[in-house]
Amino acid sequence: FACESTPELRTISQKTLLRTHIDLNDLTIIKAYAEAYNQIVNNISSNKKHHKISSREHLRFILKLSSETQNQTTVNPKLLTNEYSFDLIDELLTRFSLRSDDIFIHLDCSYSHVLLQIAAMISCKKIIGIEKNSSIKKIEENFRFWMKWFGKSYSDFQIIEGDFFDKNFRSILKSGNVIFVNNKTFSNEKNHNLKLCFYDLQSGSRIISTKPFIESNNRVTARNINDIDSIISLRLIENLKTNTQLTFYLHTIDYSKIEQYFHRKV
Repeated sequence: FACESTPELRTISQKTLLRTHIDLNDLTIIKAYAEAYNQIVNNISSNKKHHKISSREHLRFILKLSSETQNQTTVNPKLLTNEYSFDLIDELLTRFSLRSDDIFIHLDCSYSHVLLQIAAMISCKKIIGIEKNSSIKKIEENFRFWMKWFGKSYSDFQIIEGDFFDKNFRSILKSGNVIFVNNKTFSNEKNHNLKLCFYDLQSGSRIISTKPFIESNNRVTARNINDIDSIISLRLIENLKTNTQLTFYLHTIDYSKIEQYFHRKV
């Protein structure tokens, strides 16, 4: 499996390790074999410090890695309910073209399926997940373990325990320019309160959600010019190739809407 994900390892192993007969009853031989394997992996890793996993070339590897991570956790089974297939996340990543200077924040990141796949696939400045359930930290630990084990690099990320409405998270939310949240089950009040948090986001920031925060036909008027709706543009994400029960919406912080309003008034 490791050879499939890293061609260099297969090439070297075929010339060395795979030619060696292993007596599984001899612990000395097993230890020597493991040390030789680790040395090969360390050499490959040191020569390819910035090796990233291609979203398509190694998609099967990430699926396997995630499965290994989940199987060794003791988190609440309800957290393991997954609405995001790897193909869906891969397609969304292609649509949104995350950049190396982006700070991606996943609110209510559940068992961090989206966050970990992005960390493995994309080079972002920072990836942050906020989740109330403390047991989610075990998945983070296992992910880091397996990535190191297979000699794979990943973007800097952290999972923080807590409620994203807590005032202590306002500075973190403000620092992000790509926000992801599955808010389809949020109450109207919770959605409204979350929308107010977007006041602090910089112009051009994107919010990806599963329920719109504003009306699709929203226009800037004298009545709502002081509302946050006046600086948010909304677009439905259509024609996804991956089958999903979810609908995604892209919101963009856009101060030009107010400028255009005043230009029309002149």
